Amino acid sequence: MGDAVPFPASGPSSLEDLMVKLCSNDVEEKREAARSFRNLAKSSSSNRLCIGQIGAIPRLIALLYSPDTQTQTHSVTALFNLTLRNEQNKDAIACDKGIDAIVQVLINGEIEARENSAALLCNLARSEAYHEVLCGEDLFIGLVGVLRDGSQRGKRDAAAAMYTLLRNRRNRVSAVRAGAVNALLDIAGNGETGLVDESLAVLVNLAGYRDGRREIQSPYGLQCLLDLIKHGSDSNKEFASALLLLLCQHSLSALSALRALCAREPFVALSIRGTDRACRKATKMLELLSSV
Repeated sequence: MGDAVPFPASGPSSLEDLMVKLCSNDVEEKREAARSFRNLAKSSSSNRLCIGQIGAIPRLIALLYSPDTQTQTHSVTALFNLTLRNEQNKDAIACDKGIDAIVQVLINGEIEARENSAALLCNLARSEAYHEVLCGEDLFIGLVGVLRDGSQRGKRDAAAAMYTLLRNRRNRVSAVRAGAVNALLDIAGNGETGLVDESLAVLVNLAGYRDGRREIQSPYGLQCLLDLIKHGSDSNKEFASALLLLLCQHSLSALSALRALCAREPFVALSIRGTDRACRKATKMLELLSSV
């Protein structure tokens, strides 16, 4: 495999040693090699460059199908680390087989592996070059699962990946069908997550799609957004008022439902004490609520 690339004295003598282990039939050797690549890829940009050049990425992608959960977790995390400030490694990972493998971990892996898959997809999604392959209902089913089950970091990465991928309008359909709306509303309604604005930003994007609006304007969704108008932070109120205005501009039923929820009073308060942006939205909402 060419000249050996030396590592620090505390590590293995060369990348070739790790590649041999990565290709071994021994489960423990594969696990150890994946863990080593994970740590080395995290430690420096030069390591990430060398690991990519030696051809480890296809082997790590193959190990995403490993029945050994630790090997799978180490492998997907190594791939995530390899994408840090390295576009060549992103290109190598974002092949069709790479995305398919990441998505199956996102859906079926242990929670750490699922969260790191979401983080990896978030990194890849930052480049529009990969948006054509970062699509499909399974991908969004996986992201929704992390929104529901993940840690705060995992939820944040899943929301960020979803927000970026929704630039591709076709992905809105997949996201709604995967159950994204209710998962995002659950986060928006729980201030303890620290992710209210992030979830609302994704919901605003989904509200640009008819079926997305239909799900957001459920009784649960309208009450959640109205509660944020009453009790949320300034930025929460800006997002929530923008969402409610968009819903009511497209749906008389949403407007009628808000009237039934006595929405006028909180919007009056918002028009007086809100930020400039929120005041403008509140004023427009009051005009709609007062219309026949």
